[in-house]
Amino acid sequence: MMIGNRRKRVWIGSVILLGLVGGLWLLVGSDEHHVKKAFAAEEQLAASNFEKVLHAGYKGEGVHRIQSLREYREELNRMREKLKLNPRDPRLLARRVHLAVTFEPARAISECREILVDHPRNTFALNHLAAAYFQQGDVGKALEYAARSLNEERHPNTCHLIARLFLHQGRWDKAREYFEAALDVDPGHDVSRRALQRLMLQGH
Repeated sequence: MMIGNRRKRVWIGSVILLGLVGGLWLLVGSDEHHVKKAFAAEEQLAASNFEKVLHAGYKGEGVHRIQSLREYREELNRMREKLKLNPRDPRLLARRVHLAVTFEPARAISECREILVDHPRNTFALNHLAAAYFQQGDVGKALEYAARSLNEERHPNTCHLIARLFLHQGRWDKAREYFEAALDVDPGHDVSRRALQRLMLQGH
C-alpha cells in the first residue's frame, strides 16, 4: 500500500515537473516571439524613418563649414566611424551625399542611384542627383532628374535648381520662369529673388 502511495506521489510529482517545464518553455517561446516581433517593428520603423528623412531632404547643418577637400575627407572619416555603429543612420547618409555633390559628384551620383532603387520617387535623391550631374557639367541629365523631382513635389529649391540649369544654358526666359515659380511657392525664397533681380538688371 505504501509502495503504491509512493509511486502515486512520484507520478504526481513528475506530472507537476513536466507541467512546470512545459510552462517555462511556453513562456520562453512566447518571449522570444515578442522579441522577434519587437525587432521586426524596430527595423520597419527605422526603414520608414530613413525614407522620411531622405524624402524631406537634408537641411545641411554644418555643411558650409567644409571649405576644402582636406576638410571633406576628415569629415568623411568621422562619418565613417559613426556609421559603423549605425550603418542606416539617415542623417549621416544624407549628409554624406550632400557633401559629395560638391567634392565627389561621382560618389553622390552612385549613392543617389542606390536610394532610387528602393525609393524611386525620393525627392532628396532626385535633387542631389541633378545637382551632382550639374557639378559634372551634364546639364541634360541634371534637368532630367530635377524635372522628375518637381513632378513629385513643387519645392522652391527644385524650381531654383532648374532655373540655374536654364541660366547655364543661356535660356533666360526659362530661367526667369523658374525663379518666379520658386517665389510663387515660397515668396520668402530670397536666393531666387536675388537671382531674378540680377537677371532683370542684366536685361534678360
